[in-house]
Amino acid sequence: MATVYIETSVISYLTARPSPAMLAAAHQQVTREWWDHHRHRFEQFISPPVLAEAARGDPDAAARRLTAHGSFGAATRTWDNDSGDGLWSTPENWSDDTVPVAGDDVVFDEACLSNCVADAVIADLGSITLASAYTNTVLFLAGAVGTDMTLAVTGDIVLEAGQLVFEGDTSLEISTSRRLCLHGSLMAWCCRLCRHVARRPKPLAGKRA
Repeated sequence: MATVYIETSVISYLTARPSPAMLAAAHQQVTREWWDHHRHRFEQFISPPVLAEAARGDPDAAARRLTAHGSFGAATRTWDNDSGDGLWSTPENWSDDTVPVAGDDVVFDEACLSNCVADAVIADLGSITLASAYTNTVLFLAGAVGTDMTLAVTGDIVLEAGQLVFEGDTSLEISTSRRLCLHGSLMAWCCRLCRHVARRPKPLAGKRA
């Protein structure tokens, strides 16, 4: 299978609102047609610098670009706090020096036993895991996940140890087919768990504040 390199303009044309300019509109249409009908024929590669560029600018537009990136397939980002500042938003604090984007699986383990302050987080993560060796705290600041503090996770949230703490009113959205597995602590001043299912979920093991 041939490999194609996805650069910033592809993501921009794909996610931008329809342009009134004829040439730009044509680029958008061609890009969407390739994306919808032909990209599956190729192995696609997008580099960390392209992701960093896609994350800049208008917050809503940046969110659309990063969400599109999630369809490439999830990457696993492991906390390492290499910069020493303890902030989620610092690229150097993650494996491959890349901040987690939409669809990524986020892991806290023995690679770094230091606290993490989640100051700016993309809403649609793949999964969150605090491994058994990680006995520290991941603190989501109020407003870290948009103004409404709604964190949607398409995969599992697994706390084998440590603490996952949210400041302020928070909503966690996970699908009915996924797990919320608690052996560590999930704490918030007001935390609402939303499962996209009509029936009441089974009681969850562990403790919740």
